[in-house]
Amino acid sequence: MKHARRMGLALMMVIPALWSVHGADDAKGIPITEAEYRKLVKSTVDEITKTLAKTDAKSKQKARMAAIFLAAYAQHTTGGPGAAERATMRDAALKLAQTIAAGQIADAKKQASALLTLKADPNANTAPLSIMKVAKLKVDDLMHQFGPPARGGYGIEFRYKKLTGLGNKLPNETLDDEFLSSAYRVAMSFAILKNYKHEDDPDKFRKYVDDAYQATVDMIPEVRAQNGPRTAPLLYKLTIVCSRCHNDFR
Repeated sequence: MKHARRMGLALMMVIPALWSVHGADDAKGIPITEAEYRKLVKSTVDEITKTLAKTDAKSKQKARMAAIFLAAYAQHTTGGPGAAERATMRDAALKLAQTIAAGQIADAKKQASALLTLKADPNANTAPLSIMKVAKLKVDDLMHQFGPPARGGYGIEFRYKKLTGLGNKLPNETLDDEFLSSAYRVAMSFAILKNYKHEDDPDKFRKYVDDAYQATVDMIPEVRAQNGPRTAPLLYKLTIVCSRCHNDFR
């Protein structure tokens, strides 16, 4: 608890520099319950802790990305905890991502251990910020999340394409906690990307990002309800948008 309080004070000194970054994320938040938010936070912190215990570069990058997604969950979901608590968690997660990127793993482990007991800073800046700019993310960093585990991803692209092939016969039981977790991760990826301006055709790229984000946001309640027939067309729309974007920009 003392470490958590010290961490909160440190964030008040470190995070203000982040607010000089222009172009805050503008994605509308995904409504979730407090229980869902707490579950997302805990599972992500558990993942960070688990991957930080490994010493390879791939695990280090996976832990960094998990911290960035934790920041996105705090900023881009609504309901449950208040704005100050969410902003405090977001800033702590972004600070943790910076610590991991700097190779300060011992400090990162301490920061990660304090996340679940972190107290809301009443003075936290609750305005949205550009997570992509603050975290110095590259598009490839986000896209790797969709790739196979062997490349540090979560196998999302393969699984979604495979399930899309089932058409409207998508079994309800396939919409498990793992699928829901992947849907949140996909939504957060596109929420973060909304602030990215592609050098070739920014308007076209932004349209793909908007469409993919909306399809995923619409899909999440159906996945929660384990409604295969209603999830299927949204999953299909998402995969089509992604395929077209890959054809134009990959």
